Amino acid sequence: MFRMLGPVLMIVGALGAAICGFAFSITMIHAEMERSGGGPQTLLSFESGPDEYIGQGQAYRYTPEDGAFSLWKDPNNRVIVHFSETPTIWWNLFLTAPNNGELRVGTYQYASRPATEGLPGLDFFGSGRGCNLTSGQFQVMEAQYSPTGEVLRFHAVFQQHCEGSAPAIVGRILYNI
Repeated sequence: MFRMLGPVLMIVGALGAAICGFAFSITMIHAEMERSGGGPQTLLSFESGPDEYIGQGQAYRYTPEDGAFSLWKDPNNRVIVHFSETPTIWWNLFLTAPNNGELRVGTYQYASRPATEGLPGLDFFGSGRGCNLTSGQFQVMEAQYSPTGEVLRFHAVFQQHCEGSAPAIVGRILYNI
């Protein structure tokens, strides 16, 4: 089931406003998690500014009831999130620590696609829309891996700008949280 939550008005211009908006989004995420209670949650949600290319100015929220989730680490320690509802509705999030280190709890600023040596990598795309160049930041709030590198639990929020433009997409992934 595809769930589009409606148009979202986000004004992200100056870097200060972007950082403030990112902090506000994190606060809202914590509030929603506290209200939901219950057992482990898996969720991908994101909101897009009115002229932002990937999300097309909409808000989306997906749970396992809506489709299939996969999370894994590739050989370069990049955490890859894949959600698929149908063959035409799918989303990917790639998060990379600086120098291909293991993602740990913390804030990763100056993230980009392609990842630059010494800086983190960030790429959110899907349903036929992607960016050649991205910039942004993300925060890992929880990351737990098995001894073999399997992603057991993961929680992160991200903010991405496409092709150097001001409109942002802000999202989160919860996996077994």
